[in-house]
Amino acid sequence: MGFADNAKDALAATGQKIGRAAEDAKERVSDKIDEAKADAEVKKAEADVKHAEAERDATKAKNDYKEDLREFRLTRQEASSRPEVPGSVRR
Repeated sequence: MGFADNAKDALAATGQKIGRAAEDAKERVSDKIDEAKADAEVKKAEADVKHAEAERDATKAKNDYKEDLREFRLTRQEASSRPEVPGSVRR
């Protein structure tokens, strides 16, 4: 019976090792999935930031352009409201 008991113990230990190895592999895969999800969230957040920065820059450019137009209109109005100097040519 000593041989049979030793074989049983060896099989039980082998089964436990296989079970632990399978559980470790499952956890490793789960960890990799979690890492991939976190990386995807970071990339999405970075893309959102870039989009927001682009919107900000576009809005600033639009507002600068509108301000330039207002200034141009004011200078034209000021020029047209100046009294004419005799002998000068109006442009």
